[in-house]
Amino acid sequence: MNEFCKNYLEILSTKFAGLNLTRLSSYEDFYNKQYLDSILPFEDCLGFRQALLGSRVVIDVGFGGGIPILPLASQVELNDKKFFGVESIEKKVKAVDYIAAELKISNVSLIKERIENIQIDVPGTVVISKAVASIDKFVGLLNFSQTITVYFYKGPKKNEELDLFAKKFDQFLDWKIVEDSQYLLPSGEIRFMLGLELRVPHRTKFKKCNYKLSELVSGV
Repeated sequence: MNEFCKNYLEILSTKFAGLNLTRLSSYEDFYNKQYLDSILPFEDCLGFRQALLGSRVVIDVGFGGGIPILPLASQVELNDKKFFGVESIEKKVKAVDYIAAELKISNVSLIKERIENIQIDVPGTVVISKAVASIDKFVGLLNFSQTITVYFYKGPKKNEELDLFAKKFDQFLDWKIVEDSQYLLPSGEIRFMLGLELRVPHRTKFKKCNYKLSELVSGV
């Protein structure tokens, strides 16, 4: 039995049961549908793996109950990376901060904020989106003044979302696909990892944000 998942689920289902941070109650479901679904792309999708290993900062947007930020940050090969979690609900931020401390994950910093209020100004930043919004809506929220890569955990509607994104952004955003891979869950369900490199358009007027990522990183 994976002790990380056992302890994680126990905290979720006892101390934070009232917050509904996961709809899964059994260890097997939590392990397969939350933990494995978080880390299998790092193990099986080459582009995602290389991006995380080569990055300075990884941002997980809308992490909810700590997925996928805590499983990823707990991987030995990623212990030297700085993971930032951005979540707009304070109760979730406090709960996941507590869970990270209990699980002895020290390379995670969490902030109560919306991603559109953070200017991503650190080169090579990797942004992760899992069950947050459609591709076009998510990219539309991002404020970035350096080239970034966004990785989306997606299901069977991935291509439909990508087509809609392309129609909306092709004319004014320099972007390219850097990963389009699939991985298999123990249930037999096929999941997809889609990576998009986003470059800052010429003559971009940057929105004034509450935070700059570089300041958050230097303050840790």
